[in-house]
Amino acid sequence: MGGLLLCALAMHAFISLFSEAPSRHFRGPLTAWAELGLSTTIIFATAERWAGYIPGFLFLYSAVKGFSYALIPPGDSHAFHLWGRMEWLGFGAYFTLAIVLLWRFVPPRKVCATLLDRIALTIFALSFLIVGAQPISAVFRFSIIGLAAILIAWIAYRFELRKHRRLATRTGD
Repeated sequence: MGGLLLCALAMHAFISLFSEAPSRHFRGPLTAWAELGLSTTIIFATAERWAGYIPGFLFLYSAVKGFSYALIPPGDSHAFHLWGRMEWLGFGAYFTLAIVLLWRFVPPRKVCATLLDRIALTIFALSFLIVGAQPISAVFRFSIIGLAAILIAWIAYRFELRKHRRLATRTGD
């Protein structure tokens, strides 16, 4: 429940910052930046906890939905009925790649999140939450930024793991 409220707080901050309505008071943007700062701090501090649960609760459903709509497009009553098969295929591929990159955080965790992991997970979460404040044409730009951040952290993790294995083999001889 706390995670849902935290996401709502961050999304409200983004909507307030990117709103096209004129802001006549200083208090509006200041409140939005304070909300964003608070939610970012909490997301960063709890990154290791939520990163393991997001793939199953949210991303698995979205990946299946994207691939199924690529096979059988939704009807005209669907909000994204203008999307073609390639957009739905990209949607499914995005969430599948996110699941693969976040899999090492799924409980039981074998490793602790490093500082780079926490930063990347925070960028990923914020890029995922900013989507609600952006027009549909800009959605994929922000999502790719977040995916790139966790991809960089995953590559660093794999490189470090390979380096430790190489050192363990040398000392074992």
